Amino acid sequence: MTEYPNRINELRRAKGWSQQELADMVGCSKMHISGMERGKRELSLDWMQRLGKVFSVAAVDILSDEDYPDRLSDEEAQLLATFRAADPETRESIQRVTEALIPFRHMPGKAA
Repeated sequence: MTEYPNRINELRRAKGWSQQELADMVGCSKMHISGMERGKRELSLDWMQRLGKVFSVAAVDILSDEDYPDRLSDEEAQLLATFRAADPETRESIQRVTEALIPFRHMPGKAA
């Protein structure tokens, strides 16, 4: 797979959009999108915010993994969303279970 300097191409393809469709959504030309995908055009904070909005991701999620190594995986993001949506009692239960499992994560033969 070709290495891109950001995730625009990846996110666009995941949505099944052409460069022209994305360009129409953010109000620019297809060539501008192509240039940003290839790193030939500056990816400013304004562009990251505009693209993040149409992709329904945070602006920082437009950055490459190299530029944003602490990005949450889809699984981590789902866990965080579930935790945030929980009531306080459920959050406390989740924290207790998590803390109880931590000592077992390095034991051979145990899945934690």
